[in-house]
Amino acid sequence: MAADIIQALNLLEHRNSAAWAANQRLDYTLLLRWCVANYGAIPKTFAIADIAEKCYYHLNLFPRWEAVEQSRRVLTSRQIEKGLRWDGVHTDYRGFEFHVIRRYIWRLRHRRVVAAEN
Repeated sequence: MAADIIQALNLLEHRNSAAWAANQRLDYTLLLRWCVANYGAIPKTFAIADIAEKCYYHLNLFPRWEAVEQSRRVLTSRQIEKGLRWDGVHTDYRGFEFHVIRRYIWRLRHRRVVAAEN
């Protein structure tokens, strides 16, 4: 049932954005209350975690959204941003964004493999 509500909200967002904007805060709040009451703030069930994650995001509760993402072992955009560092050669990343992010994610994965082997 909760998945049906999320699907309806997604459909409403794209087909009638004015109605979605007027009602989405209440809808996501009620859905999130149901998720937290039945499954906790960070649900263990994948489908419910996905619903809670969408609710947290649309309600601008970004720390909670990131906590759910991390519990599902998803690399968040904020973690990527925090991991990016100026390389000491270029004054900005313009044109290098893809390669910098790719290299950063490779390093993260490599560290996990090395840590798992030890």
